[in-house]
Amino acid sequence: MSRKILIILLGITLVLSLSLAGFSQKYQAEYEGPVPTAYGEAPSLSDLVAEGELPPVEERLPQTPLVINVADEIGAYGGIWDRVHTSPGMGQWQITNHYEPLVRWKTDLSGYAPGTAKNWEFNEDGTEFTLHLRKGLRWSDGAEVTTADFMFWWEDMILNEEFPDAPPHWMTRAGEPAKVEAIDDYTLKFTFAAPNWIFPGQLAQGHWRTTPIVAFTPKHYLKQFHPEYNSELENYEELDEKTTDIHQNPDYPTLGPWHTVKYSEGKVLEAERNPYYYVVDTEGNQLPYIDRVISRRVSDAEAQLLKTIDGTIDAKFRQYHLRDFTVLKKNEVKGNYRVILWERGDGGSPMIFLNWDHDDPQYRELFRNHNFRVALSHAIDREYINNVVYRGLGTIQNVTMSEFLMHYLYHPEGPEAGKELHEEWADAYAEYDLEKAKNLLDEAGYVDQDGDGWRDFKDGTTIKLLLDTNAQDVLSIDANTLIAEDWEEAGVKTEVNSISGAKMQMRLEESTMMFKTFGYGSEVDLLTYPDNVFPVAPTRFHPRTGQWYETGGEEGLEPTGPMKKLLDIYQEALELKSPENHQKILEAVRVTIEEGPFAYCPVARLPSIAVAKETMHNVPEFGITGPWAPGFPGAIFPGQFYFEEGAQARQ
Repeated sequence: MSRKILIILLGITLVLSLSLAGFSQKYQAEYEGPVPTAYGEAPSLSDLVAEGELPPVEERLPQTPLVINVADEIGAYGGIWDRVHTSPGMGQWQITNHYEPLVRWKTDLSGYAPGTAKNWEFNEDGTEFTLHLRKGLRWSDGAEVTTADFMFWWEDMILNEEFPDAPPHWMTRAGEPAKVEAIDDYTLKFTFAAPNWIFPGQLAQGHWRTTPIVAFTPKHYLKQFHPEYNSELENYEELDEKTTDIHQNPDYPTLGPWHTVKYSEGKVLEAERNPYYYVVDTEGNQLPYIDRVISRRVSDAEAQLLKTIDGTIDAKFRQYHLRDFTVLKKNEVKGNYRVILWERGDGGSPMIFLNWDHDDPQYRELFRNHNFRVALSHAIDREYINNVVYRGLGTIQNVTMSEFLMHYLYHPEGPEAGKELHEEWADAYAEYDLEKAKNLLDEAGYVDQDGDGWRDFKDGTTIKLLLDTNAQDVLSIDANTLIAEDWEEAGVKTEVNSISGAKMQMRLEESTMMFKTFGYGSEVDLLTYPDNVFPVAPTRFHPRTGQWYETGGEEGLEPTGPMKKLLDIYQEALELKSPENHQKILEAVRVTIEEGPFAYCPVARLPSIAVAKETMHNVPEFGITGPWAPGFPGAIFPGQFYFEEGAQARQ
């Protein structure tokens, strides 16, 4: 069947694509009004207070609770949230219930806001960062959170040579770990070897990067597993175990809206409201509104889909496939739910990075040839791939970062100019023009020398490209298969190399991979997570250059050309404070436009399907699930979700 016929058959899906444009408005939970003077609580907690089992709500909240604007309206207390998870790690639950960092992403992604910390300040040169905790902040068991909890992690665990963890990169600058001082029970002072203006952003990166550290470690609970506090212990194995998969341990205190009360071998997790949760609505009602959460393990994606359709699942925010959209919409009434189209915020689906540092000098020269890289991009028929693989739901473009990249907001000429820069980046080399691609390859000197139909290196050997793709990533395999066909139309022999993730990683580390495929790529703050653009680690398109940077020049390849420009920009940005550091990052975007591309994709900006019951409210229409750093849905305060009839709705 010809491509033209397929496009006609799939044309109806373009209606969906058009209907998704501008499908959501940003939600901003950050509240700037006065702190409530009186507080409310769930009836079940009021009963415990009356029975003397709990202190009054005023004593359970910090002196300055975190007050939020709820998405729609003040909610009702009660009910059970039924949900599912796919594995014992329960990443989706952790990013829902355990995004309680010291500093938070703002829900509209415009910057950072206080979390468990009340506020902070830098000294004049950015080398000292002072953080102030909320006085009276408490763990779910009622113990007060103090600086001792952080110092326990930092001194008794991380700086302890016998404990397996080393200082994370976000606690180091200029190759040296921070010096941390507890000024008092509520004040921490961090001193760095160089300016560290991005430290608030590092603290906001969420559970996925620093579990359970960003939310502190409960010293009062963990010290019993530490040999220096418990003479009966000989090693740190139990302490290491207790700080891993904390959601599985009902005894582990939390700062999230619900705390685990039962966990059964990865099959079922039950959690109840945290009576000491530090967040309230604008009327002073302590969150969460929902009493309990029950999460059941359902590993099969098809089974999860069926449970959604039959109304078993109350809300789910990730892991639906695009192919599920039609069937989910068709069954909304039957399942009494609504489909919410959040943003994935991706800058490429899939995102295919070439290897700038390939181990073979001949391929390294090939990949560093600008005409060759541009030719490959123009050879991709993105419209066809969008229709066939992505149901017409994607936006045709080349690889960028997320359209929500926070640096755009700080463009010297304003946010609109930042948006225009993003569009220029997205459009760079994205036009399908097979003849232009062939001409560029000819100009680069890569022609068919022996008449076999395939372009050759200058020594006469055939160029053979391999697109490394995870064997379990069906959508990327489908997309890459069509990209391979496109590149072969331009005369470049190409094969999709479907292998395991472990094999892909090994080929990356050896720098023998030619192209490495990620299902999608997205980032909203390149200062704190720079790898997709800057060669600061042995990942993406720059394994050997990243190794050079990471080892201080002791290993890897010294950067040249655009890699050196990008590293110089990043180093300069780290020395600057806002907004200058954001504006410096935008210079790197210009490098990727003018000297790229360094990666390819057929489409981006795909929607992310979320589902919530019609009876569940305060679920915002805006969320972003591509980059994990902002911590959605945790960043939108799931404690505000409620059922319209409170306890009667779901008991």
